[in-house]
Amino acid sequence: MDRSPAAIEAIRRNLATLQIDAEVVRSPAHRFLEAARRRARQYDLVFLDPPYRRASTLGRELTVALTSVMSADGRVVAESDRRSPLGLELDLLDERRYGDTLIQIHVAR
Repeated sequence: MDRSPAAIEAIRRNLATLQIDAEVVRSPAHRFLEAARRRARQYDLVFLDPPYRRASTLGRELTVALTSVMSADGRVVAESDRRSPLGLELDLLDERRYGDTLIQIHVAR
C-alpha cells in the first residue's frame, strides 16, 4: 500500500520482473484493511510503510485491522522510524535497524 504513483509503478515492475502475483493498492492501510475484512479476505503477507511522522499513533488501529485479515501463519513487515516505531501489538518475530529505519516482522496471532 503506497500513495506515490512512482513508487506503485516501481513495485509493479519489480513484481512483474520477479513473476510474483501480488495486489498493489494505493490507499491508506486502515481503509484497505477494513474493506478486506468486510469481504472476508485473508493475507499471508502484508507490508506496511506508514508516514514516519504518524507511525507511532497508528499501531493500535492497524493491529485491530490486521488481526481480522491475516492468515493463521501470516506475516506483517512494518517499516518506521526507530525513534518513533509503529508499535503493532502483534508477536514480534524479528527486528532490524538500518540507520534511522526500523524494520519489524510480526507473526499473526
